[in-house]
Amino acid sequence: MNSPKLDKLLQSCVQCGLCLSHCATYLVTGNEVLSPRGRLQLLKHWQNNTPDSDQFDALDSCIGCLACESACPSGVPYDLIEQGKSRATPGWRTHLAKPLSSPAVLNTLSKISDSGIGHASNVTPKSMSDGELVSMLDDLAGQKTVLRKTIGKTGPSVMLFPGCVNSTMLFNSQNRLIQLLQSAGCEVEFPRAWNCCGAVASHLDNHHLAETQHKQNLETDCDFIVVEAAGCGRELKEYAGEKVIDAALLLSKLNLELMKTHLKVAMHYPCHSLHGQKIVEEPKQLLNNSVQAIDPHEPEVCCGSGGTFTLFHKELSIQAGKRKAEMLTDTNSDLAITSNAGCLGQLANSLGKSMPIIPLTDLVWYLQTRSKA
Repeated sequence: MNSPKLDKLLQSCVQCGLCLSHCATYLVTGNEVLSPRGRLQLLKHWQNNTPDSDQFDALDSCIGCLACESACPSGVPYDLIEQGKSRATPGWRTHLAKPLSSPAVLNTLSKISDSGIGHASNVTPKSMSDGELVSMLDDLAGQKTVLRKTIGKTGPSVMLFPGCVNSTMLFNSQNRLIQLLQSAGCEVEFPRAWNCCGAVASHLDNHHLAETQHKQNLETDCDFIVVEAAGCGRELKEYAGEKVIDAALLLSKLNLELMKTHLKVAMHYPCHSLHGQKIVEEPKQLLNNSVQAIDPHEPEVCCGSGGTFTLFHKELSIQAGKRKAEMLTDTNSDLAITSNAGCLGQLANSLGKSMPIIPLTDLVWYLQTRSKA
């Protein structure tokens, strides 16, 4: 594995340790081997030595949240760790990429999730009906609301990328986003044919399948391709460019007239939104003057979902989820919001009954389409 180019890149890490306090696996274990700095040292060791099973596991257990790249003052690229993670991933996992990126399989998983079969089924996100969502938010806000007639202004034409999870497990939320965009004057279209964005295949190191899926998506003349899931958005941007836009980012540009409430809302920023797409202030700006949006302590730290991470590193995932849940509950908010399906399922499971968590777009739908009775 010896490579002069790789060795030069590894030397760019100055071992300052500033990444440690941003790494979810280090924060829940205190084990520096399970930190970006530790993993880079393992990768350097690997150049001249054969790693043992524990070292393989340390590299494989990187969530892939990109927080270390955002924190690094030397600009060490995350793809260095990704190289080690890729080499440490067991080859048999690549065969799971196709079924796990199938909406039909995910739909089946969502139907058995209430039976509690395995950790992965426990953290599948759930979609509330319109009535359930309004009732919950009215109760939390201490008010009664009625449907408000919204007059759509001229907006951009958009193609909504359905996404495997959002179109199956969060279909009610997706329908509300469509209503929301239309109420803002957007012309909403749907792809004639679409497939998984390729993120699952990338997670499982099946790059051939990912490239095939890339080619099957996103032919459109619309102004924007709107994506709800942060993980899908980052993956799509890799091959479809700046036409791809996160739903929260687009909504922040539409000058929506949101109802004012006394709701206190804890913000959870998905890693592939915050670190992967550098969407930082826009979600809070979108909600400005409508709710009190509160950042938890360590807003940049991953919740431990990480796409397929929860399938293969259950205990680390659970620990990271509980840690993030504590940060959210410490804000003493009425509810939490996020803009990624994986984070939603993970944190709903970790929060339990202590605090509800809903998609950011669901909250915006409520604030845009309702008014006080």
